[in-house]
Amino acid sequence: MNISNRFGNFILVISILIHVGVFIGGLVTNQLVGSIALLNAIFGFIILTYWTQHEMRITQHAKDAREIVFLCSEVLIVAVSIYFILSGRLYYWLTILQYVIFALHLIMLLLLFAFMLTFKMKKLF
Repeated sequence: MNISNRFGNFILVISILIHVGVFIGGLVTNQLVGSIALLNAIFGFIILTYWTQHEMRITQHAKDAREIVFLCSEVLIVAVSIYFILSGRLYYWLTILQYVIFALHLIMLLLLFAFMLTFKMKKLF
């Protein structure tokens, strides 16, 4: 396994541990929804920042429809999380949406980690 794969696996394991740690910590302190909303906003912002830096490095910009849908959903996730934090948890549907977003992020991280362990990658990061 080359350095890039090890670094990618390390980042994925740390991200999974952060998600699980925030979930357990939120359950213990009774602040689960606020913690999840903050984590969703932070990880969404990190994903958008990584994508922006990656796009600045390449010379040919070819956008795929899947990429645009993914980026729009991440922008929506960040916006909903920030709105939930600033609104003072007034709306019940926002609470449910935060749980769903958190679960989707964690499932995607676990699937990506299984993918990274199953297949040999030349360079992901």
